[in-house]
Amino acid sequence: MCTVTEIKVYDNTEGIVSNSVMGQTASTIASNMGVAWDLGNSLEASDEDGVNEKAWGNPKTTMKLIQAVKEAGFNTVRIPISYLNMIDGNNQIDDAYMARIQQVVNYAYNLGMYVVIDIHNDGDPGTPGSWIDITKTGAKFEVIKNKFAAVWTDIANNFAGYDQRLIFQSANELTNYTFYNPTANEYNNINALNAAFVEAVRNAEGTNNDDRVLMVVGFAGNMDYIMAGFTKPADTTPDRLMLSADYWSPMDFTHISSVGGSDTVTTWTVENASKETYGSKAYMEAQFAAISEFAGNLGMPVFLGEYGAVNKNNTAQRANYFYWLNYIAADYGIVTAYWDNGVTGFGGTGLFDRVNNTITNTGSTLVEFIKAGYNQFVEPKLS
Repeated sequence: MCTVTEIKVYDNTEGIVSNSVMGQTASTIASNMGVAWDLGNSLEASDEDGVNEKAWGNPKTTMKLIQAVKEAGFNTVRIPISYLNMIDGNNQIDDAYMARIQQVVNYAYNLGMYVVIDIHNDGDPGTPGSWIDITKTGAKFEVIKNKFAAVWTDIANNFAGYDQRLIFQSANELTNYTFYNPTANEYNNINALNAAFVEAVRNAEGTNNDDRVLMVVGFAGNMDYIMAGFTKPADTTPDRLMLSADYWSPMDFTHISSVGGSDTVTTWTVENASKETYGSKAYMEAQFAAISEFAGNLGMPVFLGEYGAVNKNNTAQRANYFYWLNYIAADYGIVTAYWDNGVTGFGGTGLFDRVNNTITNTGSTLVEFIKAGYNQFVEPKLS
């Protein structure tokens, strides 16, 4: 048996929530965000012509989908967003595209959920039209940094009236062309972009942008690289910064295709020996403890912006992994955001049927384990 110590009821899944959240520290906001869900492969999707919400196979996001996400028990939605060709020569975002972003933000925000938005694949070396290149030096990098600041100024001005339930994340997995072995220049450039981001938002319109919680990032979202080269940016508002990281270990279990991994690894247990310690529960706990201590020493909570494991017809193994990841994260006060790419079949991480805007049977099972882990209840049993 398990003892229920707290029950939170989230209703009003159709109405607009008007209660304002202001004046809270980043740590308080983190403690209220609950389990989070990523709207993956939608607003960050693109094709050869630029951003295209449906380019990667998902339908346009609807209010009903976000209602289903909330009803499933998620209290935060992270919305990855690419801008690419929607930025004009004056570094301003296309009005119609900004309106669409705001519409999707409002789907969650008006339900009283926390919302995280970022600049996503504009910094991905493999995305056509990407422009945030951390390998550049000198004047070439200054152009990138100035554009980055201008785009964030435009975003912040557009959302100036939104309270602390809207959180900005500077970027996503800023990296070089290999995702490994960052140079001193690349570390410095990421730190400079984070600093430019914070300054741009604080100088934007409205007092809410002074109060807004901001997430800053390190190299590739990798915890080890973050701890090796991240520098906390200066901020005119104290206690409003979070540190974002990702967790996808072990890659041969969480992914279909990985460097040096196997597409057929379907098992994960608390004593998994995959890649020696790299796949184990002990490794997971050590990573979470280390990043939590690192960020805590800087006065910042941690937001795990992405985690997941693709469907290999291994629901029990995925459920066990998600349970312990969330259980350990809760131990260290880390907010977790599940990466949902909208694909519910083999090779996907989808929990929801985005055509019918309903949670799938497998998704319902996995969400039960996610919530049980984060609330540190006894691990459920598969029916």
